[in-house]
Amino acid sequence: MKNGSFCYRIKSFFITILYVTGMLVFSFMFADNESMTVFADPSQRVICPIIVYHNISDDSVLTDPLNVTWRDLEADIKSLKQEGYEPVFIQDLIDFVYDRKPLPEKPVVLTFDNGLSSLTAVLPVLQKYNFKASVSVVGHLSELSTKNKREGLTAAYLTWDEISDLYESGLVEINGQSYNINDGEAFSDEFLYKDALKLNKKLQEQSGVTPAAYVYSISRSLPADEGFLKKLGFRASMSCDENMNVITTPESLFGLCRYSRRGGISSEEFIARIIGDMPY
Repeated sequence: MKNGSFCYRIKSFFITILYVTGMLVFSFMFADNESMTVFADPSQRVICPIIVYHNISDDSVLTDPLNVTWRDLEADIKSLKQEGYEPVFIQDLIDFVYDRKPLPEKPVVLTFDNGLSSLTAVLPVLQKYNFKASVSVVGHLSELSTKNKREGLTAAYLTWDEISDLYESGLVEINGQSYNINDGEAFSDEFLYKDALKLNKKLQEQSGVTPAAYVYSISRSLPADEGFLKKLGFRASMSCDENMNVITTPESLFGLCRYSRRGGISSEEFIARIIGDMPY
């Protein structure tokens, strides 16, 4: 009896081990990919500054502190290159997190908000320096600009065709800023969802573009919950909070911070401020 009891206990022990092992394998095979994306190793994180330009003009009449000149833009790009920064898209950050695609040692993202028509002049600058950039679009303004054939008050905004041309250059990715949201107002999650959905559809139908990320303009605060974006398939969003970004997990791609480029300071000062925020 003792031998039989001993054999029974041994058999039960191995059955338990096999069961636990099987459950672990099953959990690994069918777990949500996003929840499996965990970067415990510091070498698998990326530090990435993002810069946002709100308006670029050489018009001396403009007194907006957020306006910078074309000379400022070129000087910024030169300074970034001298410091060893290499341009990437937001989509590149997404691919790093989800697909482990490598990034440069010192990545940087240039973003341009509000979908202004002056951004058509950004492309030659990007081509000159072989630099990538992300452009954000306000849907109803592009719709009006297209209908009015760039005449009247909405002439200052990109048309659907111009958005498509920028995207097809290979140096510009397109982000969604909103379809029609009045900055500073509070909206329900349902409204934000419908607005972003309408923008997505318009961009796909009119320009053949799927936005890489959702963008909150400088006068909009991040909502407490960005679930409405995740429902639409967005994997990243950007705010105008100023700080450095540490890219690790899927959640780190939401609420990305951006440094607002303002006029009145040199490129050297501006880039030095960004470098000063690097977490060494």
